[in-house]
Amino acid sequence: MIKRLFLSFGIGIAVAWGSGTASAAPLTLDQVEAALNKITTLRARFQQTGRNGNLTTGVFYFKRPGSVRFDYDAPNPHLIISSGGCLYHIDKELKERSELPKANPLYLFLKTTISFRQKGTRVLRFAKKDGIVQLVLSVDKEPGTLTLFFETATLHLQRWVLEDEEHQQTVIDLAECVYGEQFPAYIFERLELPRQKHPS
Repeated sequence: MIKRLFLSFGIGIAVAWGSGTASAAPLTLDQVEAALNKITTLRARFQQTGRNGNLTTGVFYFKRPGSVRFDYDAPNPHLIISSGGCLYHIDKELKERSELPKANPLYLFLKTTISFRQKGTRVLRFAKKDGIVQLVLSVDKEPGTLTLFFETATLHLQRWVLEDEEHQQTVIDLAECVYGEQFPAYIFERLELPRQKHPS
């Protein structure tokens, strides 16, 4: 369930990238990396549509370096949060936690410096069309891909799509983005993690 939750994270749609008119204005991968590395904090509403078509929503918190939190709206009991350099899925209803695999693409956001050319990460596609930048990555030889979409004018992250080895997609769409605000300490600090869930 956890693998499905975050190996296919978002809206299960195929993205038609072949159409539209490409802009002649140059844009480099360095500029996209720099835009992400300039972020201090980001809070946004997110909508996730899983591979089975189910919609879930919540609030995404991102604080550089190394802090990520996905708060799902009630009655969904799930929480994704970083702690001590690891990512955890927490089921607040069952009071259980599971660590997400290190190969999970979300670990990219925990790096002190975000780089799309670090060891284990391959850039499969980098293109710009119709005001949107598309970046397709593979991570640590894992099956599937991570695709990031940015608004060209601001280089703000708008969406990411994870496609698994069966070509099933999940997409996260971000909205109501707020940059640079101060988060309450409880968002990332003094987290009392429930017990680790061990496979039976």
